[in-house]
Amino acid sequence: MGIWWSKLALKSKLQLPIQLMLVVVLVFAQYVVLNRFEDHVLEESRQKAMVSADGVLNGLNMLMINGIISDPDQRILYVQKMSDSEKIVELRVIRGKAVQDQFGPGLPSEQPIDELDHAALNSAQVQTSLSSQDDRQSLRVVVPFIARKEFRGTNCLMCHMVKEGAVSGAASITLDLSEEFSQISRANYALWAAQIVIQFDLYLLIGWLIGKVTSATRELQEAMQTMNIDGDLSKRVVVRSEDEIGKTAQAFNGLVDGIASIIRQVLDNAATVSSSATQLTASSSKIAQSSHVQSEAAASTAAAVEQITVSISSVAANAEDVRKLSEYSLRQTQQGNQDATAMIGEIRRVQ
Repeated sequence: MGIWWSKLALKSKLQLPIQLMLVVVLVFAQYVVLNRFEDHVLEESRQKAMVSADGVLNGLNMLMINGIISDPDQRILYVQKMSDSEKIVELRVIRGKAVQDQFGPGLPSEQPIDELDHAALNSAQVQTSLSSQDDRQSLRVVVPFIARKEFRGTNCLMCHMVKEGAVSGAASITLDLSEEFSQISRANYALWAAQIVIQFDLYLLIGWLIGKVTSATRELQEAMQTMNIDGDLSKRVVVRSEDEIGKTAQAFNGLVDGIASIIRQVLDNAATVSSSATQLTASSSKIAQSSHVQSEAAASTAAAVEQITVSISSVAANAEDVRKLSEYSLRQTQQGNQDATAMIGEIRRVQ
């Protein structure tokens, strides 16, 4: 995951999370809208069922006032007429225990048949149940009838021997909601179609915006790649904004200027060093030549010195011979002087 993500372009790294968040948000919004629409449809149907139940109660009240409510055929006919109303699948009038105790159990269709009927009779609260059968959705509402002293000008307690607030019966009305749920389904398809269109438009818009923002980074990248290939430090990035990308471009241009200045200084110093090296080479050549001359002169001097040494050695040897001859001559002279002295002495004695 990390390697895959690191290889993505900057535009994709920005666009993918944003697009994903938008998908989640819009899908959640669609879910909320559909749920609220469904709740609205169910509430409207519930209100319609309660209105129908209220009409049933009014009709039963009229049958009671007219004294014909005890006739089962009249009650059956009345329920059938009310059941013919639009979208009513089933309508039943349920007798409560107090009415059964007072007037008898009534017709089989007037008996509570399930938990929903009993819950409405026992709690005096409207009970609602949503069901689906054979791809047909229906809403069943059980509305309890509450005995009151004043019910639209009629005192219920005059006929029903119950306490005020007791449940005398209920009306169970089942409504066909197939059309409503079909509308919800069509709305769902429409929302998904709009979702796809919106997501596509947002993808293009976000991509354009991100591309607009990151275009400066592409220019910076291209400038770096160009410098890396041809080493041309004369190129600069155009600064188009004062945001982080613009400041980065400014810093890059400053960095390139600094590098170019350093390279110029290095080249200047290299030229100076090269010139000094050339001069040093020339001086070295001259020194080498002088050293060669001096070496030859030294060799000549050494040879001369060697000759002088030989001459000195010869002179020293000759001087030693002269010294010996001189000593010999000196001894001979001294001997001659002695002989002369003796001869003079002898001559004097002779005289």
